Amino acid sequence: MWGCFHPISKSVRKEIDHGVTFADLRQNPEACIGKVVLVGGDIIAIVNQQEGTLLEVLQKRLDSWQRPCEEDASQGRFLVIVSTFLDPAIYRQGREITVAGEVTGKKVQRLGDIDYLYPVVHAKELYLWPEYQEPVYYPYPVWYYWDMYYFPYWPRR
Repeated sequence: MWGCFHPISKSVRKEIDHGVTFADLRQNPEACIGKVVLVGGDIIAIVNQQEGTLLEVLQKRLDSWQRPCEEDASQGRFLVIVSTFLDPAIYRQGREITVAGEVTGKKVQRLGDIDYLYPVVHAKELYLWPEYQEPVYYPYPVWYYWDMYYFPYWPRR
């Protein structure tokens, strides 16, 4: 079932320039303008505006499924512009996204006490990953919890 899964459609994947890394995008966003990139990470902030939604994302390395990796490493932050309304209750801080979009330049915003240069990506497609749920592990095998004397097909003592 999952063998063919990819969060981005095939038509958009054909447009992606795989030669552009996030490090390239971070160092010189102007040189990447017009190129379609595949990036992902954790949502830091969401701002709804008249023309759409602005997402601030902490970049994470993508795994083979194009899902952001669960690691404490990042090459920086970037902004994603989405032309539709995204509900902040769903697209909230900490959720993982993968974005395929066109680089439109850079934007300088305050981050604490510094001016931070954000590469800006206009989303062609965006995929919000389901929240990961930790599996439940029992300390003993399941059969340990069955009271064999009250199992429906066994006689009672």
